[in-house]
Order: sequence, then C-alpha cells, then structure tokens
Amino acid sequence: MYLFVLQLVNDDTLRATLVSNLYNYIDSNGFDGLDLDWEYPAQRGGADSDKEQFVTLVKELKEAFAAKSYLLTAAVAVTQSNIDLSYNVTGLNEYLDYFHLMLYDFYGSWNTETGVNAPLYAQLTDDASLNFNVNNSVNVWISNGATPSKLVLGLGAYGKTFTLTSLNNTSTGAPVTGAGAAGPYVAEAGTYSYYEICEDQVNNAAEWNITEVEGNYVYANKDLFWVGYDNPNTIKAKAQYAKTMGLGGIMYWAVDLDDFSGLCGHKYPLISAGIAGYNCA
Repeated sequence: MYLFVLQLVNDDTLRATLVSNLYNYIDSNGFDGLDLDWEYPAQRGGADSDKEQFVTLVKELKEAFAAKSYLLTAAVAVTQSNIDLSYNVTGLNEYLDYFHLMLYDFYGSWNTETGVNAPLYAQLTDDASLNFNVNNSVNVWISNGATPSKLVLGLGAYGKTFTLTSLNNTSTGAPVTGAGAAGPYVAEAGTYSYYEICEDQVNNAAEWNITEVEGNYVYANKDLFWVGYDNPNTIKAKAQYAKTMGLGGIMYWAVDLDDFSGLCGHKYPLISAGIAGYNCA
C-alpha cells in the first residue's frame, strides 16, 4: 500500500486521477471535506521527493475543492525530527485549512521506562533536554511556520501501559520489563482505552495508586501494572491551553476509546471535558 502512495504522489497523471476521484467521491456522498493521514512522507521506505510532492498534492486538492469550499486537513506528526523529514510547513500552511496534531504516543512500550502518553508539559522526572510533551510540539509547529489558528490539538482517549520491574519505583521514569497486559475490551498489550482504565479503577479502587499532576497528566499503578493517561481534569486543561494559544480547536483519538457507555459515570467524560475547557477558556 505504501509503495502505491509513493508512486502516486510522484506521478502527475496518477495524482491528477486521485484528486479527481476524491473530489467526485466527496461531492456525491455529502461530505464537507477530506482529512489526509499519511504516516509519513519521505519515511518508512519513502522517497526524499515525498516532502515536496505532498505539498503539490495538497495544493491540487485545495484547488479542486475551492469551487464548493470543501475543507482540506491533514493529520501530522509533532516532533521537529519528523517535520524535518516529512513536512514543508510553510508550503502546507498555504493550502491546508487545519493541521490535526497527533499529540499522543510520546511514550509507550518501546521505551525502557514509564512515561505518560501525552503530557501537556514536561514530566517531573524528564531530563531538561527532553521535549516529549504537547506544549513543546505546539510551539515547534508554530516556530516552523504554521498559523496557530490552523492547528488543532489532538487529545488521546487512552493510556499507554507498562509492566514495572518492581514496586520500588512507581513514578514516571521507572524501569519496566515491557508493555502492560492487554485489557478486556481493546485487547492490545501496551494500550488501555479510557473506559478500561476508569472501569477497573471503579471496580478495584483499593488496588490502585493514582497520581495526578494538576493541569498536566495522570499516572497510576495496580501492583506492577502501570498506566499514564489523561482524565477529564487534564483534558480540560489541554483544551484551555489550546484556546489560550489561539489554536483552531481540539480533536480526539478516538471517540470509541472514551467512556461511551457511561461505565464510570456519565457518557463521554473526556470529550465533554474538552469541549467545556475550550469553550470556557
């Protein structure tokens, strides 16, 4: 599939066909726009030319969509290293309506120590040179030429899990033996949906140790099982941050990972908190 995308974006004829087909599909099915999610131009076997050809694709799509003012957005990576490899930010900024910043997965089971999925600011245990947090990434995009009002802050409705080496250290930066065990619903080692986290904390409250760094992030452990995540308080803080920074809005990955059935109280607590935070900031 990636080879197909690589060939397509670098071929004028194939790219024109794609633009035409996408326009016709959107127009005939009542959609109001298109979100591009290419992970990532010029990476994972891609060509160096992908970076500029992605701008060409976006330009041609925007021109095709102009007649009916269809929206054109893109989900993008958030670190400077990925920007250097994949994105001509000023070029994309000219044509995209919004950048959907994928501001999550800063830490995960690929690491050798615990880390919160998406801290707003640096974790208390982070080295001063480490910049894996939402605030840094937002400012990186702005400093590279993105218009703040075109940036949409991504919020994760899930946590990243680990298995602690011991209970001697249960904070961020603690040594681990690997991913946390898969949950009962999503069934993916290393990842717990928010509803899996909150349900277990409601049903086994006495077994959990929960630490909330106010306005930033949450982490918790149940014996050697460790998870770093956002709760409604930290989601609200992130949404308020987005509004204060003049960003265009917030988005979630993903609706079905929030507490959609009200297992732990009212339905969609994270989505509700984000909307409240952005609207009241």
